[in-house]
Amino acid sequence: MQRHGKSYDIKGQRFGRLTAIRSNGIARCWQEQWLCRCDCGREVLVYKNNLLSGHTHSCGCLRRDRAREQMIQRHEAAVGPSGQAGEE
Repeated sequence: MQRHGKSYDIKGQRFGRLTAIRSNGIARCWQEQWLCRCDCGREVLVYKNNLLSGHTHSCGCLRRDRAREQMIQRHEAAVGPSGQAGEE
C-alpha cells in the first residue's frame, strides 16, 4: 500500500456494506472516486477518502434499514407486540 500523496488500489476491499470495484478517476477537488457495489446490489460512486475515513458505509440502504427498525420499535412500544392498542 503506497501512501504519501500517491494513489493506491483499494479494489476488492470492503467498507461496511460496500465493496470497491474499480477507480472512476479523479473528480472535483482532486478527489478520487470509486465505483462500489453495496450488499443490497446497487452500485454507487463514492469518494475514496469517505471510504477510508469510515464516513460512507453503504449506498443509503443502511440508513433506510435503521429508520425502518426504529419505526417498528416505536410502533411496538406504542401498541405492544400483539399489534392491538390498549390491551392489558
